[in-house]
Amino acid sequence: MALTLHAADERMKVLLAVSKHGHCLNHLLHQWHAGELPVDVVGVVSNHEDLRRMVDWYGIPFHHLPMSEGKPAQEARILEAIAARDVKVVGATAHCVTGDLDEGPIIEQETQRVAHSASVETFVRIGKDIESVVLARAVRWHAEHRVMLNGLRTVVF
Repeated sequence: MALTLHAADERMKVLLAVSKHGHCLNHLLHQWHAGELPVDVVGVVSNHEDLRRMVDWYGIPFHHLPMSEGKPAQEARILEAIAARDVKVVGATAHCVTGDLDEGPIIEQETQRVAHSASVETFVRIGKDIESVVLARAVRWHAEHRVMLNGLRTVVF
């Protein structure tokens, strides 16, 4: 077992990953800017340019990482951004399929904390584990007819 102690006032560095819809990003950035969210937002990564203007307004680095190079290349660039900003959380999301990549209603998501000293290989391994679990849950719930579409959202029973 390993134990790490942190000062109560130590703020976590956070790199936010977004797609096209900005409502959650706007909410997080507003809370952070107002001093209501005890984190240091060090940047935003997105596969679309849509939210660059919002991020620029807050004076935060925006990293456009399009899917045009293919998913493995994009994931490698995201991991480079994570490694350079000391991010301590990795996660995965399972969506309903739509015509737009990663734009469908969310069925399941999960994150896991990682040590600041984790290697890129560790991030990849943990990311793959989380993706596998999240996808298996989403498929199981769908097969059990527990996922109901409600407009652009899902309800899981």
